[in-house]
Amino acid sequence: MKNIYYLKNKVQEYEWGSKTMMSAFVDNPDGNRLAELWIGTHPKAPSLVSENGKEITLGQLIQANPDFMLGPSASRFQNGLPFLMKIVSVENPLSIQVHPNEEQAKSGFARESALPLDSPERNYRDANQKSEIICALSDFTLLCGFRKPGEIYDLFKMTVHRGLKEEIELLKKRNIKDFFHTLLNFDRVRRKVLLSEFVASASSRIGMQDEAFPLCMELIDKYPGDVTALMPLMLNLIKLKPGEALNITTGCLHTYINGLGIELMTNSDNVVRAGLTSKHIDLQELMNITAFEPDITIPYRPERNSNGLAAYETDASEFTLAEIEVRQTPFVSPQERGADILLCVDGSLQITFLEGSPSDIKQGESVIVPSGAGSYRLSGKASVFKASVYAANL
Repeated sequence: MKNIYYLKNKVQEYEWGSKTMMSAFVDNPDGNRLAELWIGTHPKAPSLVSENGKEITLGQLIQANPDFMLGPSASRFQNGLPFLMKIVSVENPLSIQVHPNEEQAKSGFARESALPLDSPERNYRDANQKSEIICALSDFTLLCGFRKPGEIYDLFKMTVHRGLKEEIELLKKRNIKDFFHTLLNFDRVRRKVLLSEFVASASSRIGMQDEAFPLCMELIDKYPGDVTALMPLMLNLIKLKPGEALNITTGCLHTYINGLGIELMTNSDNVVRAGLTSKHIDLQELMNITAFEPDITIPYRPERNSNGLAAYETDASEFTLAEIEVRQTPFVSPQERGADILLCVDGSLQITFLEGSPSDIKQGESVIVPSGAGSYRLSGKASVFKASVYAANL
């Protein structure tokens, strides 16, 4: 087994992706909308490695020697990589969505077992909870978690008080859940009337009131007739600066609006959607798993230690995320650690082990450093993101 393996990663193309944002990582001669670069073992688009002159998947490499690759946590994660790392480039909003916790995922997956795994009617394609962290590489805008009821009340009363005269009284009782359910249950005609009232009322207030107004106008234009275009009035509008991050917990309603970022998530395809999509929407399940308490979501930027490492705090028990600035002083990893995936986002560096020649890692390249390779040193001038298998016993 080697000390490092260079990863050949696959790109997903979606309508919300960008033609230009991912240029530092992927060539795009055809000008396609590149949305996500996947780094991991997901069967839909696994990373590839070279081993003994053959190209195999990263999953096959790990399965051949899980203890060497993953370290002490191999058996805990069924000898597989428990996370998926992504670069996401967002030019248009994603669907408004929520992810389940472990109990919800297991029961939902069992409940939908009669449906084919690729059925568009499925919410659950596995039995895993889905938590994630987003870290901005550029200015990054998203909606995440509910505002306070009084704030939601003020924004709706300011713009659609005639169309929601009775419904918004629920917000005076701090009843976000029933207000949300009522709004999404409106028929096509009432949705059209409500959205028209918002456009007429908010047009005169653009630039003078909450910045959610112009975003709603943009969403109404892109998704005509979709009442969830008004979700910026209900959800926190958050703007991350490069290096800032946000943990997106299970049950948190959210969507990405625009920007380039690193996303690290547990291995799960479980998504329950609320709107801004042509895909399956299950309102009952959405109501079951969404957390309707106001969520004070605060972006954060971790402090960097003397080793050049800034560790992001997450609630996940599967992974850790850190950003390493390699400058005059080399970064030196611990001797005992889990598997590390290193993604160079800027500059270039060399990785050196106790034995063997150094290897170069350039901007846009990624490698996996097996746990069994021991301590390594990074030198040069670069910015590197490190996704690691969480090892509680280290």
